[in-house]
Amino acid sequence: EDETVSVIIAAINDNVFSQEFYEEILTIAKQAETENVKIYVAGRPIVEGTMALLGPADMKKMVPIVLLVIIAVLYLTLRNVQSTILTLLVV
Repeated sequence: EDETVSVIIAAINDNVFSQEFYEEILTIAKQAETENVKIYVAGRPIVEGTMALLGPADMKKMVPIVLLVIIAVLYLTLRNVQSTILTLLVV
């Protein structure tokens, strides 16, 4: 309520960061939070860790959509089902 803000900056070597380290950072931050204290964890390692968690789920959704778009564009360009299929087989 008093709008006080603090920043803690920690340098982390690239070879140290792992999925376990990412999860441990988030666990420690959650344990330190109180009703009046909110902790936000940010930075390149956190973004990379979040992307590693969300990436596979996004890929499951995106690959079929991308394939449909490619097929549609090929069909609209080639105007022939056989040519579209042949092009897909080559790629």
